[in-house]
Amino acid sequence: MVARTLIFSALVSLLIAFLNVQGIKSSLQTELKYLEVNGIKVAYRDYKNPYAPDRVFVFLHGLGGSSVDWMLVVENVRKFGRCILIDVPPFGLSEKSRDFDYSDENTMELLLAFLDKLGIDRFNLIGHSMGGQLSLLIASAVPEKVEKLVLIAPAAFKIGTGKESSQIDYEHEENLLNGVNLSRSGTRLLATMLDGSLKFYPAFRFLYQGSKPRLEKVREKHLELTFVQNYFIPGEVWLKFTIDKIKQPPYHLDFSKINAETLIIFGTNDAIVSPKIGEFLSKRIKNSHLVLVDGGEHLLMFDQRCVALITEFLLSFSK
Repeated sequence: MVARTLIFSALVSLLIAFLNVQGIKSSLQTELKYLEVNGIKVAYRDYKNPYAPDRVFVFLHGLGGSSVDWMLVVENVRKFGRCILIDVPPFGLSEKSRDFDYSDENTMELLLAFLDKLGIDRFNLIGHSMGGQLSLLIASAVPEKVEKLVLIAPAAFKIGTGKESSQIDYEHEENLLNGVNLSRSGTRLLATMLDGSLKFYPAFRFLYQGSKPRLEKVREKHLELTFVQNYFIPGEVWLKFTIDKIKQPPYHLDFSKINAETLIIFGTNDAIVSPKIGEFLSKRIKNSHLVLVDGGEHLLMFDQRCVALITEFLLSFSK
């Protein structure tokens, strides 16, 4: 009897989650466009400005996020130029391929091919967390294309100069997924576990919100959107994404190649990426400026102080 009750409750939870997700997904598709690049369908938002068509701002979100993460920032910036907000695969509503190589280098190549296909030659680049790391790679790989660079709590995973590392010590990572030589049954098991955790996330979300009665509305909304967008990622894709990131070899950026004027922003209370990364980067990127937002956390794009900093920096040359 107890087992039947639990199974029934689980099925009801799944049904409610599915119906809730479908409704929010429909709203997310508003203003969304798609472009196939290198065999991958990339979702994006393109806010054109007829009065400044050549001034382009490209936004790259963080892990588990999407283009909607930037709406508060874009509300101001779009008045002064064209804003392109990309759902970095496999996140948002971009394609969730089981065959794509999700390493940073390959993802960077996809993003550059995407911009080339749109005919974008020069742009200002704004990245948060994972998107900040990709922005670093792009600014170093094609410095002639990047006018201004904004790095918001950039992850800087496996980035360094020589033997120096900008992030925590990853010398034990091989013990985590050494070779990732999983059998097919092992892969299916992990994928099934991931699928289950994603589908039952509403229960965890409810408990989380219940323990945070003062959770800001904007963060509550972000939590909802994050759940909806990641609900559709198959566990197998999550697994491949994680493995591709961990197994990619360390790369040593030549920071001297970054010519763009750079703004680096960190929150002093960031529990995801240490503000020390900001210090590391500001010492190596010429013409860069580090700003620490007092009490700020990881999701700074929802902090009005950060929004003001980004807007002022990006638009300073237009005065």
